[in-house]
Amino acid sequence: VYKVQFITEKLNLTKAEAELFWPVYNEAKKNIDELVKSRMTDEIQFEENVLAVKKKLKTELMPILKSDERVNQALKIDREFLKAIRVEMMRRKGFRS
Repeated sequence: VYKVQFITEKLNLTKAEAELFWPVYNEAKKNIDELVKSRMTDEIQFEENVLAVKKKLKTELMPILKSDERVNQALKIDREFLKAIRVEMMRRKGFRS
């Protein structure tokens, strides 16, 4: 739930955009998760396969998000989300960044 809210707010998705965005995004995440689970031994092939999924995602997001800037932001959003989670965990443990 927090991830959906975080990404929706970061990308400033309208209701109509969100309805189109989430199925495309979730399918790409599922495909990447399957690649990770496959434990491919060829690192280069693994990275090429992940890149292929991301290129397809970029192509599919363009008609939804309508700008290179928003599409690129969507492609980086997982890293931003994980960073936000780490910062929040550190904050809760009493550390400061």
